[in-house]
Amino acid sequence: MNGPSRFWRGLFNLDRTESRQGDVVLHARHPVLSDLAEMLTGPGFALPQGQPVRVMVGVHGFARRILPGGLRIGMQTEQLADATGKPLWGARAVAGPGRGLGRQLRRHAALIDLAPENRPAYASLGEAALRRVVFGPFLFPDIPPAFEPGTGADLVFFGALNDRRRALLRAIAERRPVKILPEGTHGAALRAAIAPAAGVLNLHFADGIYTEGPRLLVALLAGKPVFSEQLAPPLACGTDYLTPEEIASADRRAAVFAAFRDGFARRHRFSEALGHAIARAAD
Repeated sequence: MNGPSRFWRGLFNLDRTESRQGDVVLHARHPVLSDLAEMLTGPGFALPQGQPVRVMVGVHGFARRILPGGLRIGMQTEQLADATGKPLWGARAVAGPGRGLGRQLRRHAALIDLAPENRPAYASLGEAALRRVVFGPFLFPDIPPAFEPGTGADLVFFGALNDRRRALLRAIAERRPVKILPEGTHGAALRAAIAPAAGVLNLHFADGIYTEGPRLLVALLAGKPVFSEQLAPPLACGTDYLTPEEIASADRRAAVFAAFRDGFARRHRFSEALGHAIARAAD
């Protein structure tokens, strides 16, 4: 046998990764979520200190009894419905108090759910459970990054591809230069590919109006504006992000980047959500 079986890896979390800032440790078991954990413990973040805290990034990948010590906070990363209430691919995760979100609340002292649109999915769990959930894409740094204009006109797209995204990418590429990164590009390779770009291109995996918070975080930390399909309110097209079709000057891109950074991102700092989650766990 070459290493532990899938069963034992899942049971004991042998393939997890950890990112630390002082008393706060973030755990993840997927390369994309490991990247997110690394960003959230980076130098631009000032996380609450004073007691050991463990954050499970992607709550469904962990068993409760494995990780000893520290207050256990979960980050729920699945988007179950869009801004109109339309169920998305993750709707199967909502199965009432005995499964899904109810199970995650039993395993964690509190949850940070990145999608405020998921709130109705917790209704059957009761008010006491809801008080232990912080809703919103609270992912952004305490220290505001500077705008980086880049050296070219390309938009960079990264992420998993499906038929919908491929069709949109072909249409956009007919009007402007787009650099499509190989699937699985992350970490230092992703940051290097974004550095010369004019912006980051965001396309939804499924039809709907919703916000891919981690992709917005990657763009912000790289100093780039986001060019995107419609995002969920209160994000506003033309103010917080640009359409994929807009050919924007450096001044225009800088203005949109600054508006997003100083508005939405400042109001949705990860350190704030983590502080709220710690406080709610103590109630």
